[in-house]
Amino acid sequence: MAKRRDAFAIPPGEPLAELPEILQRRAHPQPRRDRSWDAKRRRATYDLPPQLIERVRTITQQLAEAHPKANVRVSDIARLLLELGVQAYEQGEVRPDQLSRRGTLLPSR
Repeated sequence: MAKRRDAFAIPPGEPLAELPEILQRRAHPQPRRDRSWDAKRRRATYDLPPQLIERVRTITQQLAEAHPKANVRVSDIARLLLELGVQAYEQGEVRPDQLSRRGTLLPSR
């Protein structure tokens, strides 16, 4: 019968000899994950015409070129424009009959 190994026995040699190698492996930060797939997917949950989406992208690109150090994202600009539109509606600057050109917002009278 084989003799069982003692789990608490110190193995021969220096027990911490491998520690610098282990610490060196941990010292290097992990590379950032590639999230380009996330940036490409569409997150908008509203039925927006493609022309409007393209206009928001164009505005974002113009702002990114004007401010190269800023991280300008399409979703941030879309959110800003949506917030401004809601604010204008709440302040009475936009009427419901102005909101839709297709006539789908309000029933016809």
